[in-house]
Amino acid sequence: MDFEEIYQAYFHDFYFYMRSLESDENIAKEITQETFFKALKSIHQFDGKKDIRAWLFTITKIHILRIINKFT
Repeated sequence: MDFEEIYQAYFHDFYFYMRSLESDENIAKEITQETFFKALKSIHQFDGKKDIRAWLFTITKIHILRIINKFT
């Protein structure tokens, strides 16, 4: 599965997940886009042993925690 396929398959799921955490639509979309950008930059590290969805959620979680730490 190449990155475009991953993006097409999972972007909306992750966006709706972010919407459940963040009520501001624009912020949720920005965080989702940043998450997928980080995934694109590190796609070479994905070894296929984990589910791609779990890998993306890990990236999302780390990204959200960094944002929270930045403002606390």
